[in-house]
Amino acid sequence: MSLPLKIAIALAHFSVYVVVAISIWIFSQRSDFYRHQVKLRSLPSIYWGYVCFAIATSYEVAEHINDQWIYVSQISGLNNLFYSFIVFGLGFIALGLKKRSTARHLTSGLHGRYAAALRRQRQQKHHAIFPAHHSCDLHL
Repeated sequence: MSLPLKIAIALAHFSVYVVVAISIWIFSQRSDFYRHQVKLRSLPSIYWGYVCFAIATSYEVAEHINDQWIYVSQISGLNNLFYSFIVFGLGFIALGLKKRSTARHLTSGLHGRYAAALRRQRQQKHHAIFPAHHSCDLHL
């Protein structure tokens, strides 16, 4: 493999560090917007997701250096670490992007349904004990 091609491949891999830094910077600059308007659950979780991508890239570069920058389909410790950190990064970002209010609506919805069922049950017991009087007219 020629030296310019190796440099181009290395630059493509190292560009991930630039993308990670820019992404973290954008999220930190707009943190109030993401917390209050978009209502994200956790910005630090998103930051950790991007950091995991940078760590994964480091393992991928180490794997490429190990195999002389020629792709060899193999299972190795470095390759396993690369894919593990990709999965960790996606998981952290997914957890961070989930909206806070969704969980509150779900629990309040369940609580509301439970409370409504209890009210119906109490009303049925009340009507069984004190039946409604339909004739309230006094005949003189």
